[in-house]
Amino acid sequence: MGVLIMGRASASVKQMQKYIKSKNPGVEQTVLDMIPLYLTEGEAEGVKGDIAFAQSCLETGNFTFAGSAVSLRQNNFCGMGVTKNGEKGNNFPSPQLGIRAQVQHLKAYACNQPLKQGCVDPRFHFVKRGMAEYVEWLGIQENPNHTGWAAGKGYGEKILKIHRDILNVESEEEGMRINVHAGHNFKVPGAAGVFSETTEDRKVKDLVIRKLQAAGHTVYDCTDENSGSVSGNLAAIVAKCNAHAVDLDVSIHFNCYNGAAHGTEVFIYNWGTAAEPYAQRIVDKIGELGYTKRGVKTNSSLYVLRHTASPALLVECCFCDSAEDAGKYTAEKMANAIVSGITGSAMSGNTPSGDTKDWLSRGDTGAEVTEWQKKLNIFGSGVHVDGEFGPDTETQTIRVQRLVGVNPDGCAGEKTRVAVDTYLKKNNWIQVRDGRWWYRHADGGYVKNDWEKIGGVWFFFDGSGWMKTGWIEWKKNWYYLKANGAMVSDNLVRTDGKVYYVDKSGKMCYTDSSGALK
Repeated sequence: MGVLIMGRASASVKQMQKYIKSKNPGVEQTVLDMIPLYLTEGEAEGVKGDIAFAQSCLETGNFTFAGSAVSLRQNNFCGMGVTKNGEKGNNFPSPQLGIRAQVQHLKAYACNQPLKQGCVDPRFHFVKRGMAEYVEWLGIQENPNHTGWAAGKGYGEKILKIHRDILNVESEEEGMRINVHAGHNFKVPGAAGVFSETTEDRKVKDLVIRKLQAAGHTVYDCTDENSGSVSGNLAAIVAKCNAHAVDLDVSIHFNCYNGAAHGTEVFIYNWGTAAEPYAQRIVDKIGELGYTKRGVKTNSSLYVLRHTASPALLVECCFCDSAEDAGKYTAEKMANAIVSGITGSAMSGNTPSGDTKDWLSRGDTGAEVTEWQKKLNIFGSGVHVDGEFGPDTETQTIRVQRLVGVNPDGCAGEKTRVAVDTYLKKNNWIQVRDGRWWYRHADGGYVKNDWEKIGGVWFFFDGSGWMKTGWIEWKKNWYYLKANGAMVSDNLVRTDGKVYYVDKSGKMCYTDSSGALK
């Protein structure tokens, strides 16, 4: 029927950067630097980040802002708040928050799912949820519900035209395009024994995806979590796989037999398929972990191998009902072996590789991990500084990576450390793990119990330095702060069924005993 707003992005960062440079050769470097945020913020909410970027290109005239009601310094890349001619639109304290607000606004139109991150979209609650599931329906004239983002004719199709042009850009990235999925789901679970196949194949799948992405490859997660039958699960996985033209489909499973069988094996459709060399390397790499190598095998009856359009392989990592295999197993080591088998070489980028390693990832210990945990805690991560890179340290690494705008792979590599250090050398917003915000100065200081003007907008911070929202009383006057912390001035404020007016300085002007307009 149309192109869904919700889902995974198809375009890469390189494609989007190359596109905008072709349309606007003088584009600001800050614009190029913030493009990865479209994908990370989109991924966080389940919105296609490349669709959001295409919309920004439309709204800003490819970031020239020629004829636009907003400017680059407003960090408003979608015309949010420009509800009529002459309006200046909303301001956001950082590019990340501006993009987050846009993504959240798209999500409001596209579905009824709750937000995964704190709401920074000042107009989120004005949207009647789920009324524009498709990009084409963002235009009011084309929307069967007669609502949408913009009134101009063909608004959604204009976004899709830009999106198609982006996808037609030849990416400068060197790397494979790979589908990866975990087998089964929790409604139709897989094998069980010493441990659960359904639980562990998802852990391995997530690690494999992050490590391949960190090594520069484009990876699509084709796992199905919703189907309630085996046939439905298999069909959904194949449909997701066949939605992408890729070099390889990788299906991750764990075997089960009688408690005595053990080892690793990889299935392919037939001999001579392009998947065969990958399958052999994966068996060899997993075998190096101490598992019995049962070898590469053909099986033309397996549904995924039979119906996927690209070369495909199915990894049976080991036997989940074997105490021998379970004693050797960790998700991290298994993922490393699979990635090494796919890439055909030692892993690079932010991903662990053999004995030569200049990055930190889950399972690492020591003084370097301790220092990294301390750095995370500057960002309010609250991790236990114990020198062990465990699940919480990985989760908080991902959170901080999203904040500073690098690939959220959960590994503290060179790019991540440089981005974190650069972020801390400037005045910047920091969000802690519970969602609260503070504004850190380059020297580590911050404002307490006072106002600070940031990016041309006033914000108020309490006695502990946390950004405030809603009504506050300051020196016997009342001020209203939006959900993103920005002070409202020379405007109406509607709260609790009443309407208030605040003047140009932000002070509430009384019109009756409660301050509400009569």
